[in-house]
Amino acid sequence: ESSQLLIDVSGYLNRTAPPGLMLNAILAADMVRTQKVLATTLIQEWETGTVAIMRTCEVTATLQRMDRVNAQCGWDDMCFCGSERVCKLDASTWARQPSMQLISDPRRRLDMLTVFEVAVNKQSMVRAVFGLEIPTTVKLLGTTDPSQTWEFQSTFDLRQPWSQRNIHNFCSNMTLNLRVARLWCWMADFRQHVRDRNGRFPCRSEEFDAMAMDFTTNSMSGTRGTRYIWLLGGKVKALYISAEVDFSRKSGAAATLAYKAKWDEYLNKWNAGAYVTARGAHIVSQEWVKAEAASQLVTSTLQTLVILFVMAFVAMFVFTQSIWISLFVVVATLAVVCGLTFFMVVVNGWEVGLIEVISIIYFIGYALDYSLHIAYKYCSSEALKVERPEALPNLAAVIRYQRTAFSVKSMGGAVFGSAATTAGSSFFLCLCTLTLFTKLGAMCLAVTLLSVVIALCPLPAALMMFGPQHPGCHCCCCARRRAPPEKDSTKAAKVGRQDPGVSFLESAEEGVSSTDGRQLVGDSPKRKVQQQPPQLWPQQQVDMDTLRVKTTKLPQVQSQARREWPFESGGIPPAYSAQARRDREAGSAAGGA
Repeated sequence: ESSQLLIDVSGYLNRTAPPGLMLNAILAADMVRTQKVLATTLIQEWETGTVAIMRTCEVTATLQRMDRVNAQCGWDDMCFCGSERVCKLDASTWARQPSMQLISDPRRRLDMLTVFEVAVNKQSMVRAVFGLEIPTTVKLLGTTDPSQTWEFQSTFDLRQPWSQRNIHNFCSNMTLNLRVARLWCWMADFRQHVRDRNGRFPCRSEEFDAMAMDFTTNSMSGTRGTRYIWLLGGKVKALYISAEVDFSRKSGAAATLAYKAKWDEYLNKWNAGAYVTARGAHIVSQEWVKAEAASQLVTSTLQTLVILFVMAFVAMFVFTQSIWISLFVVVATLAVVCGLTFFMVVVNGWEVGLIEVISIIYFIGYALDYSLHIAYKYCSSEALKVERPEALPNLAAVIRYQRTAFSVKSMGGAVFGSAATTAGSSFFLCLCTLTLFTKLGAMCLAVTLLSVVIALCPLPAALMMFGPQHPGCHCCCCARRRAPPEKDSTKAAKVGRQDPGVSFLESAEEGVSSTDGRQLVGDSPKRKVQQQPPQLWPQQQVDMDTLRVKTTKLPQVQSQARREWPFESGGIPPAYSAQARRDREAGSAAGGA
């Protein structure tokens, strides 16, 4: 390194020596003896604040004076060999000389896009704010004064050189992934203005305010004036920069939030490395607000819908005491909400915004109302008084038909009338001029029509096919204690007719034995009568005259039993079939003989 340094110094002196002076080979050889290593030097570049520790050496050379009249007697040169930075010396006593061996300035420059993918009129705007504190709390009630939504940061001080350096670096170090197409940076223009005034950037604390006022008044740059800064008492308290980025403002919420994450990463990294008087910057964009609002609207709407459906289910269960009826109402309401969403997004092509989300939540009451009335009447105890059809195959189908017919006949007219008045009122809203009223009218009309159609068509059909036979009576509070069986079958049948709500389903022995031990019917041994829980409940109020119960008093039979049979078997137990009756008559004749 010493040899190379001497060669460089020799060449430099020969090129830059004043007229009348020359460094010959003999004098150049003497520089080796005059080389001296000095203490290391701490070098800081003023503009960027970069600090470096450099080795320093001194070389003394003797030149031959060819012209004793005009030639100089000597001078001092300060050279920076192998360093990336050059000190700025006093221009009145030091003059810049041709470079000896200096590395070009490697500082970063703003990476600007040259080829755009998005049209200029569709590009987004991103703004970075420095020096403002934005409160995160919002008043629950009442209005907020716009002047109270922000305040100046107490630690922000733009007069400090490091604050100026950091903000300038924020503008100059933007990477290509941020897709900056055009930038309005107040600090970059202020730096150029200071240089044009033969000043040094960053300005010292005592010089900054005066230079900033001169910039706002006399500069011709794009950020002149007070548009990009906040002034208070002749001092710059805050500022912001604007960037036009090659990102479409029509992009979806997911793509916009992914692009926002890149800016957040860049901002967090800058805040972490910035000086305390400059950190605390914020990045804002109108497109980001819309994307975050859309994302939060969808999430909060789903959460609200889940809560509302759960509350509707609980309310229905409290009134009907039937889980299945509550599920029917919730499913019908969900179908109306899905239909309304399809009407807004697919049919009309609306974007899911604040109005649409609020409308969906608000119109859940309309979607629930009609189905609730139909389902509630289905559980009424008066439903079983409806005339029974003859063509239905079993008792379950008869009960479902009675309940469904009663609910539709009882509430169908009221539901249809209410829907007609609501639809008629909302129709006139569709003819309004303001878009808000037009959307509300269209959504109200759609949800009304969907609700009444589902409440009067699919819901009754589902109840008739899958509805519970005894809604609200499958819990312990609906049970009634059964009375003990009567000894006399005729008296038991009479009691059964007097209390149609109670049925004694007794499983008697499959065979009936006579006094002499002969098995009259069936082959199974004699078993004791087992009492089963009642199958018909008080809420049914079944007319027992329609049930065909036949009792036969046989003196030879030691045990008597009565059993009620459903409609599937025709109401006649197997023990009283035609063949069994003939066998009993034959046994009675033999006993009489």
